[in-house]
Amino acid sequence: MYTTDQKNRFIELRAQGFSVPTIAGQLGIPSSTLYDWNERARPHIQKIKRILLEEVEERVLGSHERQLDSLARVLKLVDHQIATVTYKRIQQHELPSLVAIAASLRRQIHGLRRHALEPLDEAKAVPAAPAAAAQSTPTGSGSDTVNTPVHPELNPNP
Repeated sequence: MYTTDQKNRFIELRAQGFSVPTIAGQLGIPSSTLYDWNERARPHIQKIKRILLEEVEERVLGSHERQLDSLARVLKLVDHQIATVTYKRIQQHELPSLVAIAASLRRQIHGLRRHALEPLDEAKAVPAAPAAAAQSTPTGSGSDTVNTPVHPELNPNP
């Protein structure tokens, strides 16, 4: 039987993007077992991936508020450029490019606003090992058992 720590480490490594064969080599657990765990824990792994991606995005791009502010400033400049362009001064390719840029900026702003208005995803509050899902897991030889929490997705006896 495998420990809760091994299962949690597997979920953590999968969420970080490591392949099942790589994790198998690192943890010393057969790939076939890990593929089974992967299927059972897929929703949990996806939630953790989203959280990690949001953290990276915020570090790289800044908060949603900063992103919106930056996009809005650029959009204002582009809109101003479109409004002040005269057909005598404009080259044929400039106006369509500016309109396309403005449309793209508006889509990005809309997406950030929609994301900011979404309710807090309960995945952000998912504990590493819920205590409510405790089960008896053998530890070592003999009939010694210890109650250890196991991710619900990996619990063979739901």
